[in-house]
This record gives sequence, structure tokens and C-alpha cells, in this order.
Amino acid sequence: GRGVWLPTLARVQGGDAVLTVTAQHQEEMFTAQVIFRIRGCNPSVDAALDYLGGEGAPAALLARHLSEFKQFDFRGMPALGAHGEVGMMRLCNPAASAEQRWSWRQNTSAAKYLLQNAEASAKIHLNQHCVKGCYPNDQQLSDAQVVLREILQRYLGGAYWQWHESEQQWCSNPPDNKVENMLSSAKS
Repeated sequence: GRGVWLPTLARVQGGDAVLTVTAQHQEEMFTAQVIFRIRGCNPSVDAALDYLGGEGAPAALLARHLSEFKQFDFRGMPALGAHGEVGMMRLCNPAASAEQRWSWRQNTSAAKYLLQNAEASAKIHLNQHCVKGCYPNDQQLSDAQVVLREILQRYLGGAYWQWHESEQQWCSNPPDNKVENMLSSAKS
């Protein structure tokens, strides 16, 4: 007879799989294999922006800069950065789980947690030198802009601001130009 198999999968993730079916009819064994691939599909930019807090939110700025809001490459496989970072938010430390590789929402949720840690760390750093409730700086930026730069840089690695005692202000001293490039491309 002909049977029907309907597997109940908790969640489908991507990858390559081989399904092998073996059946016995009378004394003879029959085996067949089917190779199939499950690939991912990138969200629309609008869906990603909505989930990340809108244009200008730190997570959205990072997603645009790191991956152009792409969780998957042209083959539908999880997008990889130059050093093996994974997905839309280029998770690497800690390493991305299987769900974070195959779900852009899981990938960005993990990044939001990392951003919260970066924000807490940025505020601890900047609050070491708060003058009359403000963060004086060499770029004449608002406090919100000072904090944003520090958060983004800490997510990417390093610190953006360094306190100069003689000048009594925070001076920009990022390890690279990534934050400025990200912010300038967001404006255009």
C-alpha cells in the first residue's frame, strides 16, 4: 500500500538534508533517497526596520551598515562576514546558534541584547566624566549623539570617546572609521 508521512517539525531551519526511505515487500528490501535543500529568504527592508526600532535606531544603523538588512546570501544560506560573523547583525561573540543563523528575528534579538550591554557599558564609561549633567566633547555633539557613537563603537569593538583631562572634554578616538562611515551613510 501507499503510505503518507506528515512529520511534525517544531520549526524548520535551513540546510541540506537527505531523506532515506526503506521498505520491505515480501522478501525484498527497497530503498530510495531524496536530497532536498531548505534555503532562507531575506525580509523586506521595511519589515527589518520596523522590527529594529525604525530608521536611526542603533540596531537599524548597524543592520544597514553590516549587512544591508540581509540575513542570507544570494544562495539563501546565512550571510557571513569577512571573519565568519553570521547573519544580519554579524553575530560572532558569542557564536550564533542555529536559530540565529536561520532566523533574522532571532539574529537581531540576540544583537539587541548585545546592544543593551553595549549601552550599559557606554553609559558607565561616559558617566565617569559628566559635567553639569552633560558630556562635553570635541565635536560639539548632543549628549544623545555622544552616547550613540559610544554604543555603536562598543558593539563593533572598542571605545569611541577618550576623556582628556587637560581639555575637560571627551575627545573622539575611535579605533577605526566604522561608526562615522555608518552615520554618514545613514544621512545620505
